[in-house]
Amino acid sequence: MRGVGKSYLASKIAQLAKSKGIISNEAPYIVLNCADYANNPELVSSMLFGYVKGAYTGTDEAKDGLLKQENGGYLFLDEVHRLSSENQEKLFSFMD
Repeated sequence: MRGVGKSYLASKIAQLAKSKGIISNEAPYIVLNCADYANNPELVSSMLFGYVKGAYTGTDEAKDGLLKQENGGYLFLDEVHRLSSENQEKLFSFMD
């Protein structure tokens, strides 16, 4: 569904959770537009799950993925249906 306010609602939920003390005021609110990575499943996997040093050419250090960075906060995956079935399955496994 396009244009119904999903992004707006997600940001308001995060703001409400902070104002009610459900999450810390410093808790992250991260938005990832999955449509930007729909044709690059390896890149979106590394963004979501992170990578270790040397995983790719030029990676001089390990990096935590967004799923770890948002710990204690919210990660809004906009256009998640645009991800490949492989990446959707990885997300489902992570949530399970």
